[in-house]
Amino acid sequence: YFERLWCIMEIFVFVHMGGRLDGIVLVPVLRPGQEAEDHDAIKHGLDNFDAAQCKCFNPDEKDQMLTIIRTAFGSTASFNSAVVKIIRKVWSRDFEDDGTGMNSSDSEASHASAPSFSSSGS
Repeated sequence: YFERLWCIMEIFVFVHMGGRLDGIVLVPVLRPGQEAEDHDAIKHGLDNFDAAQCKCFNPDEKDQMLTIIRTAFGSTASFNSAVVKIIRKVWSRDFEDDGTGMNSSDSEASHASAPSFSSSGS
């Protein structure tokens, strides 16, 4: 779930550009008979999310995106924290009572903090 850097960037940019969290739908892929194991794997992936460990088909694109992340956030750890807050908020909204332990009581999760950018011109 949390291995593809482009997918993570798309979710983050959507929210940062003013997209609402209710515009994000997470669909857990659970194998019949292994639902608990799959939920645990999803939780583990979120608990250990690290953009630097994500994959891209093109390694040069990964390097470029990580440079952008580090420039904007100062570190990948700050970006990781912002992404996890977004995902936890959406997960808790959609799967709060599913027993996975992924729902967050962190009130900060309702709004991910990110650097603010402004542009001048037309």
